[in-house]
Amino acid sequence: MTATAIPTVDQAAATANSKAAASRTQFADNLDTFLTMLTTQLKNQDPLSPMDSTAFTNQLVQFANVEQQINANTNLEKLIGLQTANTMASAVSYIGTEIVADTDVLAVQKHLGNFEYTLDRQAAEVKVTIYDEDGKIVKTMSGDNEPGAHAMTWDGKDNNGNLLADGTFKVVVTAKDIAGEKIEPTITTRGIVSGVTAADGIVKLMLGKTEIPLGQVSGIKEPDELQPAA
Repeated sequence: MTATAIPTVDQAAATANSKAAASRTQFADNLDTFLTMLTTQLKNQDPLSPMDSTAFTNQLVQFANVEQQINANTNLEKLIGLQTANTMASAVSYIGTEIVADTDVLAVQKHLGNFEYTLDRQAAEVKVTIYDEDGKIVKTMSGDNEPGAHAMTWDGKDNNGNLLADGTFKVVVTAKDIAGEKIEPTITTRGIVSGVTAADGIVKLMLGKTEIPLGQVSGIKEPDELQPAA
């Protein structure tokens, strides 16, 4: 099992501070430039016809508002960073378990891709299509047309019988009822969690090479409770 590094509170705060610091630096540079221009203009104005200060005042107020917004963003980024660190720490408990996710993203691990689709009514025909990460069709299969949930397992082989490398794929299930009306099946996929990662405040579970957002997880079981579908 690969160890997953969990960011500490200090690391999460540092990440947030680095983004806020960039905004603050840019703001300071812009303010310095504005004040330099303002000072130069005031020094060279006609004493008998002084410049209208209304525009300068409005610009200073705008700078003050920007500074307040940067301060608010800094605090918000810190909170997001801390929340992400806490969520990642909790998500570590998923490692080694098998999850069910509400997504059509299929993680193929050890040449097995497990998924399930649900029909709300009888279908005349059901077609299951597997796409690779480049959007290329690699496998087409027929599915069960009865109403209800149907579990399937793809063996990782393409239409020519070639065994593909483990990775991330996409499942598309198309179905029509007897009247020819399109049916919209719901799809869930399954896989073993091997790690945890986070980016832009979103915590994701690693299923081999596949990333699944934690918010898409709808179930979790011990691996031996979920056997590959026939």
